Amino acid sequence: MIGKKIGTGRTAEVYEWSDNQVIKLFYPSVSPEEAQREYEVQCLLQEEVPFCAEVYGLLKVEDRLGILYEKVHGESLSSMIFKNPDQIMRYAQIMADTHKSLHSIDFSRLPSLKEALGHIIHHSSHLEERTKEMVLEVLFALPDGEAICHMDFHPENIYLSGERVTVLDWMTAAKGHPLADVARTEMILKYAVIPGVPEDLKDQMSVAREELLSGYHETYFPEGISVEDAGLLKSFETVLLATRLSENLPAVEVSEIKKELLRQLEETMS
Repeated sequence: MIGKKIGTGRTAEVYEWSDNQVIKLFYPSVSPEEAQREYEVQCLLQEEVPFCAEVYGLLKVEDRLGILYEKVHGESLSSMIFKNPDQIMRYAQIMADTHKSLHSIDFSRLPSLKEALGHIIHHSSHLEERTKEMVLEVLFALPDGEAICHMDFHPENIYLSGERVTVLDWMTAAKGHPLADVARTEMILKYAVIPGVPEDLKDQMSVAREELLSGYHETYFPEGISVEDAGLLKSFETVLLATRLSENLPAVEVSEIKKELLRQLEETMS
């Protein structure tokens, strides 16, 4: 039976279901195909990825589809950072090491990331046609890959319980180049607007995010990033800024992303 709500996200709410299970209930705006895709991807991934919660089934509760998951214990990385800001570099290292381990796994059965990004850009209502053409030109020049890319890898989706690390929300998982996934994570840390943050905490949070980004980047690239990879990372960020606009974002974030996207495209095309 559905219990109390324990989480709210962009596409769904999470409720208690039993002592050891939770249900992720998608909003009515999420299509059955999207819910089915997440369920199927999760079933595939739990065979290969040590960071996944167990998945038990896809079911309907009244008029909403839901996925039944293992109840993950512990706390999110974002909660732990807030409670222990002096430990932020250790959390950044855990985050980067987990991401690198994930990227060491090739998984050809997942959908192509480049194809998914191209589809989002082509159908975006937030981009002018000329902007779409420029972004697609950048995308088509980028390499593909077979690595597992989570594509929403950030502290709110990473849970720690003792030595166990669990990564949640695999809805956008695909196969692709690891640097695309790194670029997505770094873009979120740089630009994402967190709603409801009190004014007196905004500066503190901004500093914490910069420290987390720096620690993550330095751990992921322990010997420094090569010139070639730095260029790829920047190009992937340009593409991902464009696709980010198709998400349900606060107006202030939309404005910042549009400005940064146009700046990067001008720099790329000059």
